[in-house]
Amino acid sequence: GQQIRLGGSFTNWDSWIYTMRETTPGIYEFDLPLPPGTYQYAFYNGMNTIVDRTNPIRCYAPDGKQASQITVVR
Repeated sequence: GQQIRLGGSFTNWDSWIYTMRETTPGIYEFDLPLPPGTYQYAFYNGMNTIVDRTNPIRCYAPDGKQASQITVVR
């Protein structure tokens, strides 16, 4: 598999903190408990930014690239 990383507003857009695990070929997961709030995030493969294709909500990262957005409620 590839090395897919996760970055977002919860890491100050540092994409080198969390590396996702490949659960089945081409499917990557990472469990990250977050407090309630709205977060922006993206996946990274090398220097390429990848939006979450399973989440239709989009936003823009500070670098101007498209990212995904999620709201955590509890």
